[in-house]
Amino acid sequence: MGRRSVLAWGLLVLAVLLALPAAWLRTDNGMDEWLPFGDVARQRYQEFKQTFGSDHFAVVASVDRDEAELVAELRTLTERLRGLPGVERVLAPITFTAEGVPVLDATDPLQQPLFARTDRGAGGAAFVGFREGLDSAERAQLLDRIETLAAITADGRWRVAGPASLNRALDRHARHSSTVLVPIAATGVLAVLIVALASLRAALVILSACGLACGSTLGVVQLSGRPMHMLLSVLPALLMVLGTAYALHPVTRFLDGPVDRAETLALRWRRVLRETVRPALVAAATTAAGLGSLMLSDLAPVRDLGAFGALGIALAFVLAYTVVPVVLLALRVRPYGPRPAGARSSWAGATADFASRRGGAVLCVSAVLLGVAAVGVARLPVESNVLRLLPSDAPVRTATAQIEAGLFGLTPVEVWLRGAPGRMLDEDVRRAAHELADDCRDLPLVTHVLSPYDAAADSDLDTLSAVLPSHVRVTDDVASMRLTLCTGTVGVEESHALAERARGVVADHLPVGVNAVLTGSIPLLVQVQRALVSSQIRSFAGALVLVTVVLWLDLRSLRLALISLVPNVAPALMAAGVMGWLGTPLDAATVAVAGLALGLAVDDTVHVLHGYRRNGGDLETVFRHTARPIVFTTLAAVTGFGGFVASDFPPARRLGLLIAGAALAAVAADLLLLPALLGRWGGVALASAPAPSHSDRRLP
Repeated sequence: MGRRSVLAWGLLVLAVLLALPAAWLRTDNGMDEWLPFGDVARQRYQEFKQTFGSDHFAVVASVDRDEAELVAELRTLTERLRGLPGVERVLAPITFTAEGVPVLDATDPLQQPLFARTDRGAGGAAFVGFREGLDSAERAQLLDRIETLAAITADGRWRVAGPASLNRALDRHARHSSTVLVPIAATGVLAVLIVALASLRAALVILSACGLACGSTLGVVQLSGRPMHMLLSVLPALLMVLGTAYALHPVTRFLDGPVDRAETLALRWRRVLRETVRPALVAAATTAAGLGSLMLSDLAPVRDLGAFGALGIALAFVLAYTVVPVVLLALRVRPYGPRPAGARSSWAGATADFASRRGGAVLCVSAVLLGVAAVGVARLPVESNVLRLLPSDAPVRTATAQIEAGLFGLTPVEVWLRGAPGRMLDEDVRRAAHELADDCRDLPLVTHVLSPYDAAADSDLDTLSAVLPSHVRVTDDVASMRLTLCTGTVGVEESHALAERARGVVADHLPVGVNAVLTGSIPLLVQVQRALVSSQIRSFAGALVLVTVVLWLDLRSLRLALISLVPNVAPALMAAGVMGWLGTPLDAATVAVAGLALGLAVDDTVHVLHGYRRNGGDLETVFRHTARPIVFTTLAAVTGFGGFVASDFPPARRLGLLIAGAALAAVAADLLLLPALLGRWGGVALASAPAPSHSDRRLP
């Protein structure tokens, strides 16, 4: 294995070098990372930000307080916040009486939502606008400083919330999922490998190769300029499981295959790799094609998972068939020969025999289960409330609830008015803007409307743009004025209803010569949610087509390729059905469940179908060679993704449990449903397929 050894060691060095940049991988779950590319709403939002500047902000608030104490603390806190690097402006509702005493009040109409008085006491807040151009790491550092100031003020009675805080909380949990949970998953996978291979060295080599594939892929993510986000956080565990599957088949064949004393270790490895590489290559190609279909999505994070997932699959396969054999050969790991056959072959043969003989019953039960799952899919809820992506006791979730209950809504809907500078302050435009603001205040979920026209009574545009730069911008030929609707943070149905009613109100009051655009968080969340649903359907359909075509070309039998659709689709349908029946929402994390379930299922199906065709339909022989790697691959998936149950991040926990359940459904489909299908229609497929080549006949 001279030249192959040199190639393998070269690939090992290259993989290590590719993995190094992963140490600098940034995390960003901001809105900009989720907006559909090419979408009109996204383009409008970008133009809006270019006009008015950064929309990143935080709110530091305290409610139900003694007013005198609140004013003193807010005054001190505001002064400290203004001194932080990265802060563009701080708004606080503090004015001074004729005697110079600070009180809660607001001469600026845009500060009206920042204070309130109730029977329980007073509430006040400081609005902290971030400077334009801060990246996600700089925003996180600024938020850390803001939270530190809030924590040392009045024994932590001040809370920090806002979109920037939500994004930072999502970033932290995504990093936790990709750094803390991966070792837990790796430990479970290692335990499965040790049991499967009865060799600690072989198990460690396989796990190391899988880890190297993960690191190299994340390094490429960093080199490409893309960030880590909640979808990519599942990628390390996915590559670890699938990389284990690719390595298990050749290593298992090497260790417990018949031992020929005249055969050297190098020759044995050559033979094993030659015998197993084709089905493994097809499995990797179909899985990569399935993941690659996610690139059909409009959402950049979903496309990231598809592109980098397909790349990671390719790396895992290459390392499994180059680096793993060379390292095991260098370590002089020797085969131990066939184990006692009874325990491992009798159950596999019995399972295949039962499923093929009782094919009708198996197919009927499967049809019922899949029908129930299909009904569950129809009940699948869609969710866009980002607060529900966080644990119920997350500080930012608690702070958001308190601020929205006691002061104002933290989710903005922006009405962007544009027109000629000489037109925007005409009397009919002023009147229409006031009526528009009044009607918007009556909309459900809207707590306040911030309108520059409330301060425009005797002001010209230049004065307004100087006093209210966040809401008035003027160029030579266009004047832009912004009405902000402060709304509560809710789910997609309420958001969609609010956006539609707001559009109707704007259309009713739009004066001649003035253009209006509705943008902001709620319209964009609605667009993202629609894209999530369409992405799920389009990517899964694309994956099915690609996988079927690859299997058809490889097996040279359209019937076998069509038969494979059933056990490949079943786990994905079951996972989506369980989501529907349990009320688990389709959100930014679970959107990839169906595609990932298909990727797991197709790997083992390929090995079964290859063995079936090459052994002339002898299911007992097929499962004698494939059942053990299939079962242990499933155990690796269950332990790897099941470890996500330890996460305090609800999307990671849900996704892990769903994928673990899909892996169990996949092994059940391959051990029961697939033999039943082959027992009924497989013989016809064999008769119509070309005869296997000489090299195929000697492959078990």
